[in-house]
Amino acid sequence: MCLHETFSRAATLNGMNRLIQAALALLLSISCAHSGGDGRPALEGRVVDANGVAVVGAEVSASGAKSVRTNTNGRFAIRGRRGTVPVSVRATGFIDTTRFLNDRVINVVVVWPRAAAQSLKTAVGGTLTFPGGTVEFPPNAFVEASGRRVDGEVQIAMTLLDVSDPRQVRNAPGDFRARMRDGAIRPLETFGVFEVIAETPSEQRVELARDRSATVAIRVPPRVRPPREVGLFSFEPATGLWVEQGTMSSTATEKVLISSLRTLGTWNADQVLLTTCIKVRILACDNATPAVNALVAATGADYSGFSQGIITDPSGEICLSVKRNARVTITATLGGREIEPVELATPNHVASAADCASVTQCPLELSAHLGENAALHDDLNTLGPDFWAAHNWTNNTGDPNFNVGWHQDHVSFASGEMTLMLSDYGAVGNQCTTPSECSGMPYASGESRTHCFYGYGKYEATFRTAAGSGLLTTFFTLAHPSDGSSWHDEIDVEIFGRAPNSSDPPCAATHSILQTHYYAKGISGPEQKICLGFDASAQNHTYRFEWSPNDIQWFVDNQHVHTETRDPGEEWPILPGRIVTNLWAGTTAANLWLGPFTYSGIEIRAHYDTIDYQP
Repeated sequence: MCLHETFSRAATLNGMNRLIQAALALLLSISCAHSGGDGRPALEGRVVDANGVAVVGAEVSASGAKSVRTNTNGRFAIRGRRGTVPVSVRATGFIDTTRFLNDRVINVVVVWPRAAAQSLKTAVGGTLTFPGGTVEFPPNAFVEASGRRVDGEVQIAMTLLDVSDPRQVRNAPGDFRARMRDGAIRPLETFGVFEVIAETPSEQRVELARDRSATVAIRVPPRVRPPREVGLFSFEPATGLWVEQGTMSSTATEKVLISSLRTLGTWNADQVLLTTCIKVRILACDNATPAVNALVAATGADYSGFSQGIITDPSGEICLSVKRNARVTITATLGGREIEPVELATPNHVASAADCASVTQCPLELSAHLGENAALHDDLNTLGPDFWAAHNWTNNTGDPNFNVGWHQDHVSFASGEMTLMLSDYGAVGNQCTTPSECSGMPYASGESRTHCFYGYGKYEATFRTAAGSGLLTTFFTLAHPSDGSSWHDEIDVEIFGRAPNSSDPPCAATHSILQTHYYAKGISGPEQKICLGFDASAQNHTYRFEWSPNDIQWFVDNQHVHTETRDPGEEWPILPGRIVTNLWAGTTAANLWLGPFTYSGIEIRAHYDTIDYQP
């Protein structure tokens, strides 16, 4: 992904006399929707907590599909659903939520911690105080799903989201659209989102009896200013909509909203937004190619509201319904990570839902310019070939360290991985069928590099290597004159497929060797071989280097393994470069650096799971 904040003026339309300072810098396109019959799931995503840590074992469900649970990486995949659908997530210790997910992106669902439960004697009832509010229950208020009265004690948890926090607003249930009593669908501005649940000691959910209600009071954050009376909306997970139920009234002396609840679950205190539309266009790194399938959101900066959409049209545009004459924060999620938000003003121009339904009718267009050096997270299942480039070419012919020609058909994306494949030119099913098609080399392999360039920062890849003497699996950044750079700068993670040599550091025969290295102005810097203590081809491991003007640090599975420090007057890599991965083989000669290579006739593969960059 690449992002550069650039600012431009967007002319107002329909006689508006206000110029909008537009700032939007977003990223390269995600790959097209999954093609039929490829075996990939329809809806994919991750469930994480507020700190981005994977939530394991969360139950994820969508109407018409079998529910699934998240794996050890917080990932899930739901088959049988296409397009944009409401997907519900329930995880122990977190409030329930439902988000609109789309099969064209890797979705990220953030769940927020549930307040600690408190015990309540059902026969007595009473008032319980939680952070941000209170809830009062009458005696004998609870029943099981069958309608049977609940005796003894229940565990009550009342949790409020902080609606002054844009992240919590963006990840509240639904997208703040509501079905009003007249059936109309309206956008909302929220003053408080809260969940109230009750469970038996055995964690069985219970409900309020039909002739009982609870009284709830919530405190409003300091910057939020509700009117004396606002609407009260319950949440409907099946549709992802808020449903108008009644009202909440604010007290005269405190910023507290009070109402009664006839059911438990998730609730929202809101008023209907006065809306306008803004059209956002996202371009790729060359500032010319439209980007598609990015999840774009507008979150209120001076109000608590949220709207989102999926960029799907060929021009890379989306029209968002937002509050008029306000400030909004535009964000986009690509490859599972949110891009740096950009704040802008909205016009004081009335626009209906019909105006926002089509980008051709959207009354305001905002410039979108992309640059370099943006944060990148690619799970290698979404961005795919639209983000990575593979070509047919070769390194220096006759160099014993390069006995392969790079061929674009040896790079593939499937099942959340990018695979690099090495074979001889006569391999069955290999489109490189003659030596000339393999650039005159006896073997063909895969190399993939980003369209965009990246500078100082943190580079990280999770992958498993190819195994065998004479092989090298790599992850590096490359600036080179062939790409228009002034000179050759490079920083490397290189992992040997061979067993250790006598000249290597002490290492078991089954363990792999990492070599760190860099080039600066075409001059080769120091190399360092490091015994990893494991077989890098057996399973995924994470390799990282952190590059600054003063040093480069290498890490393996978050453990520091080596540092190169810049000495005064020393040449140092300074040019932004592409992120590159490749798999290559040497010759059959006994090369002590790489080892002799003999092709067994079986295709060789290296598998990359994720690639990250943070400036």
